[in-house]
Amino acid sequence: CVVLIREDCRLHDNPALHTAAEMHEWVVPLYVHDDADPSPWPVRGAGLWWRHESLKFFDKSLQSIGSRIVYRKGNLVEQVMDVILSSGAKALHFNLQLEPWHHDRDLALESAVVSVGLDVRKF
Repeated sequence: CVVLIREDCRLHDNPALHTAAEMHEWVVPLYVHDDADPSPWPVRGAGLWWRHESLKFFDKSLQSIGSRIVYRKGNLVEQVMDVILSSGAKALHFNLQLEPWHHDRDLALESAVVSVGLDVRKF
């Protein structure tokens, strides 16, 4: 199962990650830096530095339980599909982002995953 990591860099209260670990033999935590972020206020400058540091810290937490983040850059839907298909994952789990511009992107992602017959779980 691929778990899409976004602003949810926590082990203790991450429903997508916890459910994936309970339901699947293996989990691939994936972070995609979407260089076409649809937000009218994309993260830049110091915000990118803070995100990088948060991801590094989260990766250390994952390493403590025998996992690691897979990092990708590019179009979110394309990168997630590439990781799902190349890993042989049977499902995608992710925590929702509630902003309307992210909602539309999440619907496109869900549609792409479902179109190849795989399961999507949103939290």
